[in-house]
Amino acid sequence: MFYPAIVTPDDGAYVVTFPDAPGCVTQVDTVEQVVPMATEALAGWLEATLDAGDSVETPQVARRAPRGSRRVLVPVVPTALALRILLREARAEEGLTQAELARRLGMSAQAVRKLERSGANPTLEILDRVASALNRTPVVGLVREREVTPYGVAGAGGAHASIRKFAQVSRAVGARRR
Repeated sequence: MFYPAIVTPDDGAYVVTFPDAPGCVTQVDTVEQVVPMATEALAGWLEATLDAGDSVETPQVARRAPRGSRRVLVPVVPTALALRILLREARAEEGLTQAELARRLGMSAQAVRKLERSGANPTLEILDRVASALNRTPVVGLVREREVTPYGVAGAGGAHASIRKFAQVSRAVGARRR
């Protein structure tokens, strides 16, 4: 699961914002810091939002960056956090409350609430049961870290190459303006 981020050069640094996560912002000094720091900021924002009982928007991955900025996709980690978001989203799409899902699963509503809270660590068996109750099929994959790029999962290429090129162009444009 990825959220689009907008990276904007700002006086030698880079500001990273998330259109689908209002108020989630971080600033970094180098392009190498963009993805790790954006991932950390996004995880903190998502955890806080979910723990407050608020819903999070489904990320609009096709979103474009404004002129002078660059769009990158930031992974949602840890995996348990992405699972919580996907579970809530699937339950909402099926039009089910936590209590209704609990009835389908033959478990308590409290147990379903726990699946959607921080610290949830469902077994694969529970995940299979929940997916089935939500008319879904779980899909699991392990991807080499180097294959996760700012644009999602790729077979080859450096994770920061595109942002580096953007940084070079941004610095050149900025130097011409001065």
